[in-house]
Amino acid sequence: DITISTTTLEVLNGAQLIASTFSQGNAGSIFIGADDSATFSGTSEDGTFSSAALSTVEDDAVGNGGDITIFTSTLEVFNGARLQASTLGEGNAGS
Repeated sequence: DITISTTTLEVLNGAQLIASTFSQGNAGSIFIGADDSATFSGTSEDGTFSSAALSTVEDDAVGNGGDITIFTSTLEVFNGARLQASTLGEGNAGS
């Protein structure tokens, strides 16, 4: 699991918060408590990675995805950034 408590959170330029499973077992959850704001924006310089918070059951993995929970006054997700709870393997995605 990933837990972040802060006043302001910025995940920029392809930075990622990842709590995934690649084998057998559940993916972690992501909890963000940002009193003022949380911003996810942009991609890496070469465009390969989006700024993101991800909880994923990867290909050929078995388990359930974790949840992504964000408590903040202002949430911004733009310029190719994403929030994603998904499954590519066997199991349920988080919320």
